[in-house]
Amino acid sequence: MKLKKGDFVKIDYVGMVKATGQIFDLTEEKVAKKEGIYDEKAKYEPATIVLGARHLVKGLDDKLEGKEIGKSFTIEIGPDEGFGARSGDLVKVFPRFKFKDHKGPLYPGAQGHLQGINGIVSSVSGGRVRVDFNHPLAGKELEYKVKIIGKVSSKKEQVECLLGLHSPFKGFEVKVSETAATITVPNTIPPQWFSAQPRVANEILEYAGLKDAKFVQEYKKSVKSPGQKDK
Repeated sequence: MKLKKGDFVKIDYVGMVKATGQIFDLTEEKVAKKEGIYDEKAKYEPATIVLGARHLVKGLDDKLEGKEIGKSFTIEIGPDEGFGARSGDLVKVFPRFKFKDHKGPLYPGAQGHLQGINGIVSSVSGGRVRVDFNHPLAGKELEYKVKIIGKVSSKKEQVECLLGLHSPFKGFEVKVSETAATITVPNTIPPQWFSAQPRVANEILEYAGLKDAKFVQEYKKSVKSPGQKDK
């Protein structure tokens, strides 16, 4: 069975810089351990994405279309279909005092945060700091080793997938009828969630094929232990 746009697809992948073989993203724990880049805090599991929804870089998203379930592929992607070309306009020089709130020393390779954008310090000379705001993978040719595990057809799983793609937060309860989804949002959810919620709702309606998506935030009265007094 070949993949088409709109399919919910479960994949394993390893993303590398083609010229060096440096791994920048992967889903497989055994590969991470073998390559000495295992992170105990990371969650290694197949990724579920919607083909054509740009949940992956453009080139990988496009080139998965028409591929067969159960097969493995090596896919090469140029900068124009990956993280874009490098731009000299995104390399800027600032006076050092602009970094007065920066924690830790400034040195080539350090993270620099200015004007709401993260960059990499490329040089420090006297009172001037050069910062590169290009994406670290801009201008690089990429190579992905991909295994297509299968499709997700359950509407409930599709909704849960979209929640997981756009939110690192846990505790959502999902109920799905033939045409609608009701998502109970945990009352411990951080405020950042609410800026992502409209996009999640739109993708549920578009890709899961439902007519209604309702988000409910539930508050429950805490249960007091015997003898506990109100504060």
